[in-house]
Amino acid sequence: MKAIEDYGTSSTQLDDDEDALRNRENDMTQGLTIERQTNLELAILSTINEIRVLKSVLENDLQNKIIDLSTFYQKHFKHNQVDNILMPFYVNMHSAALSEASENSISIDQVTIKGKTAGEIDALKTLQSLEEQWNKLLLQVDESLPELAEEEEKDPGEYLDAEKISLIDCERNQNVTLDDLLSPKYGRFTLFVLIRFFGCSVCLDHVRELVTRADEFEAKLVNIVIVCKGRREGGAKWKQLTGVTFPVLADETGAFVRCFHFGVSVWKMNNSKEFHARAMVRASGDDEFKAFVDDELHEFYQLGGNVVLDTKGKVIYVFKSAGLDERPTADELLRNIPKVEIDPFVRQRVEEDKIELNGGVMPQTAEKSGCSSCTIL
Repeated sequence: MKAIEDYGTSSTQLDDDEDALRNRENDMTQGLTIERQTNLELAILSTINEIRVLKSVLENDLQNKIIDLSTFYQKHFKHNQVDNILMPFYVNMHSAALSEASENSISIDQVTIKGKTAGEIDALKTLQSLEEQWNKLLLQVDESLPELAEEEEKDPGEYLDAEKISLIDCERNQNVTLDDLLSPKYGRFTLFVLIRFFGCSVCLDHVRELVTRADEFEAKLVNIVIVCKGRREGGAKWKQLTGVTFPVLADETGAFVRCFHFGVSVWKMNNSKEFHARAMVRASGDDEFKAFVDDELHEFYQLGGNVVLDTKGKVIYVFKSAGLDERPTADELLRNIPKVEIDPFVRQRVEEDKIELNGGVMPQTAEKSGCSSCTIL
């Protein structure tokens, strides 16, 4: 693991900015200025203070190696999620920026917060310098996470032992193995779509595209299922909220995710650019997530992906998202699924047997014109 100093930048600029803020505060105390701190400036200063506190805690745990990597991740990014702690401060900051008329502006991470007073502009500069250090600290954490994954994960190889991986059919509330899902009666191939969590907007958009192209997957006898690391109750509720017709499977043990080495990233969810972008959405009164379901098993920093297996458990295709918004297109998925010659009688039997899965409603039965059988939000 690299030392934190390797990720740090010169603190001269940050120190200068902080000195300027302290001098200004002293001047106000001594009555040398009558400029009143605005709501925006106060919101920025509150955000700065909170980042400093969290950054100090993370650095101390990493530098002193007080806790092992697994405990560190569980403590700071699972139980006491940094996202939940910092996001309210960013939302408050953007709300204040939206409510104040501004003439000057400073761009932070491509998201512009406008300020009109010297105090606001100085505070924004200090925030920007601090955020650069925050982002580099999170990159260090991200570099360490593969070490944690390697302790638990093993490469599945060319063929998957489908009998050993168990998932839960959220609608039927029953356990199923991958071997059950790969049965030839459901198709020649199975496309597993791993969504990051119940409520991921990018994931839902990806699912929507697959639903609208369902007939093309059906033509290749491809069965499509949704997988998420979460509880069965969460999956059932998400399926109900979205109207998705594909079977939804809960990976309560995380076995499926571990098997294919799908990664996690605290930097991608907690970097300053992401905070600003999401805070702006909330401050504007919109929802950043679609059909969000609170699930205690959610791995908020989990990255998504896609896997195609044949009936024998052979790994045909794997896509691992490197970012929050990375997904293969339907065209790319179809290109990577082998073309097979299908006997008409076999096709008819497969269509009849599909009724068994997911309560009699298979994703491939969605109507071709805009998926009218689906009510995806």
